[in-house]
Amino acid sequence: MLRGRQNRQDTGLFQINAGVWAKQAEALGYDIHTPEGNTQMARYIFENYGSEPWRSSAKCWGDGKARAPQRGRQPPVVRGKRSRGKLVKNQ
Repeated sequence: MLRGRQNRQDTGLFQINAGVWAKQAEALGYDIHTPEGNTQMARYIFENYGSEPWRSSAKCWGDGKARAPQRGRQPPVVRGKRSRGKLVKNQ
């Protein structure tokens, strides 16, 4: 299974970030650590959030001019605040 060079949580052909998407993938019945599950999750992400979740890697896309079409909602926020020692997502 491929791992990201900059972020080791980026997994598979579509570099799905496990820290952000693993719980959602599991809820959908996808294993992002397999080629099939990684592809299914990438499709789910793109259909619901467009290419926004991959924007941070745009500098790696050749000359930087290639852009996937934007669609859907904004991706979940990774940043959060601490509440009683647990990380909670910003709303």
